[in-house]
Amino acid sequence: MRGSRIWLVLALLALSACEPPPTAQSPLAPVHDWRLTRLGERSDVPDGQSGPALTLLFDTAKAQVSGFAGCNRFAGGYTLNGAQLRFGPLAVTRMACEKGMELEGAYLAALAAADQLHLSGGELELVGPEGAKTALRFRPLQPPP
Repeated sequence: MRGSRIWLVLALLALSACEPPPTAQSPLAPVHDWRLTRLGERSDVPDGQSGPALTLLFDTAKAQVSGFAGCNRFAGGYTLNGAQLRFGPLAVTRMACEKGMELEGAYLAALAAADQLHLSGGELELVGPEGAKTALRFRPLQPPP
C-alpha cells in the first residue's frame, strides 16, 4: 500500500511538471502602439520632420520596441518586470533632417533614461530617475479593440 502511494505521488509530480508555466499578461495589452504627447515638461510635442507623429511600438511577443523619433526610425529590445522598464541598445537610422533633430535627440535620451512604466486613464507614461524632466507620455495610436 505504501509503495503504491509513492508511485501515485511521483505520477502526480510528473504530470504537474508537464503543464506549461503560466504566462504573464503584458500590462501593455491590448494597446501596443503609442503616440508621444508629452516630452519632459513640454506638452506641445510636434510631429516629426516628414509629418508622422513620434511613436513607440511594442512587440510584446518578441520583447522588441520600435518607432519613429522625429527624423529617424529606431528599434531594439526591452525588458519589463512589473513597472520596471529597461530598453536595450536602440538601433537608429542616421538620416539628417532640416528640423526635428533636437526633438529626436531629446526623445531618444528620455527613452534611454526611462526605468518606470505607468498606465493610467488609457495613457502610457515612462519615467526616468529625474522624474518630470525625463517623463514621456503617450496616447494610443488607435483605440483598443
